[in-house]
Amino acid sequence: MKLANDNHVVMVDDNDGDIVLAKVCFDRSELTNPWLAFPSGEKLLEHLAGVKADAAPMPAIVLLDINMPQMSGFDVLIEIRKDSFFVDLPIFCMLTSSAAERDIEKASKLGASGFVTKPGNLNDYVGFFNSLSRA
Repeated sequence: MKLANDNHVVMVDDNDGDIVLAKVCFDRSELTNPWLAFPSGEKLLEHLAGVKADAAPMPAIVLLDINMPQMSGFDVLIEIRKDSFFVDLPIFCMLTSSAAERDIEKASKLGASGFVTKPGNLNDYVGFFNSLSRA
């Protein structure tokens, strides 16, 4: 999948270390989009309310961690896909270590655009971001 626009690449993850690692890899990639990270699904939903109110641009993609407290990534995905305004918003569900077929199927049924296991090393993570490049 290639990014459709030059807007934010958004990551949602409750683990600060995962966000820092992703940002380092993002910065080493070919992508020139701005970066935006949220520590919870609730914070993402607040941001998307601003997008809908035309107070912020539609993200280019959302990278959504599945295993989060309060609202899981699946719960967040359900909430986003309830609103037809966000039907075309690319959302990739990410898991730390699982590539379980049931999780992939569930993400797909809930409207995820893709499913990625978080890369285990820096080169693979940079490669993932490069794979999204429009260039």
